Amino acid sequence: MQVGVSDTDFEFSQTTRYVPNAFVGGVAQIPNNPLIAAAFTAIFKGGPKARALINGWEIDQDGIIKYRHIGRRGGEIAIYFDVGKENAANRGALVAKQIALIEAFNPLTADTLLSVLAQICERGSGNRSFYPLTTPVLISTNAVLKYKGVKRWGWERSDLRRRIKQELELLGRLRFDVLQFPSWDPAIKSWNHKGVSVVGDKIIDLMDGDEIAVVLNNREKLLDATWTVRIGHWGRWWLNAQAKVWLGEVPQNLMEFDHRANRGAANLAKKVGISTTVLLEALKSRGYVERRVDHLLEAIGELPIMEARDSHWAGRTRDRFDEALMRLQEAGVFGKVTWLSAVGPGDLDRNKGWVEQWLGSKIRIYRKDATLRPDEEDPPKSNRQYGRRKVRRPNGASAESPFGTGTSIRKQRIASSMTQSQLAKKLNISNAYLSKIENQKVPVTKAIMQRIASYLGAPD
Repeated sequence: MQVGVSDTDFEFSQTTRYVPNAFVGGVAQIPNNPLIAAAFTAIFKGGPKARALINGWEIDQDGIIKYRHIGRRGGEIAIYFDVGKENAANRGALVAKQIALIEAFNPLTADTLLSVLAQICERGSGNRSFYPLTTPVLISTNAVLKYKGVKRWGWERSDLRRRIKQELELLGRLRFDVLQFPSWDPAIKSWNHKGVSVVGDKIIDLMDGDEIAVVLNNREKLLDATWTVRIGHWGRWWLNAQAKVWLGEVPQNLMEFDHRANRGAANLAKKVGISTTVLLEALKSRGYVERRVDHLLEAIGELPIMEARDSHWAGRTRDRFDEALMRLQEAGVFGKVTWLSAVGPGDLDRNKGWVEQWLGSKIRIYRKDATLRPDEEDPPKSNRQYGRRKVRRPNGASAESPFGTGTSIRKQRIASSMTQSQLAKKLNISNAYLSKIENQKVPVTKAIMQRIASYLGAPD
């Protein structure tokens, strides 16, 4: 629907179709099963750097690029794009088309998929034996913006609606093959250890849609776009009455983390949060989950092959990772995060060999409301698996520094719940310069050290 408007810029909120709120109380339910885990991981391993990631998308002998998810108990799920048959005879064009689609993935794609899955499980849809509903539901660009807490208006909001529309259309082209994946099988009414199989199914099925737009000064402004959407046939195995265990909770705070490309820590927080709270049942049943840093980075598409890592990759990634964990705790997504080895923020100076120690370390992530048994209390940190290193006094430390090292400055900043950008702004220095101070790459002047101490206080 297109409406002509001559001189007034306003929103036609009364003409948009009603989409019930899926995040009642700030929490929604989504399907939480191996297929959804594979779909999110495939999205995380897309984007501009997709071709340089470990265990990422791979091309098969027919020229189809797939992401393959191998189950812990056997079976495989292959994710790929429906690219049509027009390029089948031209392998080069077929591959290029798929690469363009894979590299289009971004954090907003994950937000859009979360919104659709939450809408499918929206609690107000009714209490039926087959829950969530396998019947179609409505999803709109305005609903996604609402779930994300976007406060922008005017043409900027209209552009975001168009981007969400593109993300939905991208998700609608995703296909998957399930090959002998162990699951509950309604046909035999029991667990099928040999596995179920399905070929060419859809993650989500966009059935029909309409949009509302106005024309202002010869430029079209999108006010809303709405689709009728339903899940694919995979709901038969993972969303039947016996499979209610395959439901997980997602806090709306994850949706609200910024999706823009220049918001590295926010993007990383979004991916870590989804990978941990949505996709791992251990967090739900035990109250916490343990992850190796390199395994977690690999799962969220943040671990490139060695040839693609420059000399600053590890330092930048570690800074963003520490910042992301702090944001997840501040937002209440995680209860707390404990490093099981002495390689957390402020524990390990960045001397020779620190990258391998950090990547091989484990973190324990607690659910926000977890009630711990005595045997689940934090274990003492240890460096025994790596051996102890003699700690050298870094060149960047000031003799008058009450913190001792740049690492201690970072530790105190995080303990003060202050981001790097917030402290840099207070100190009237750039983020890059503060990063160099914390990484002990530059000496700290007495004036800057006094300002740091005034904002952070003396360390304990």
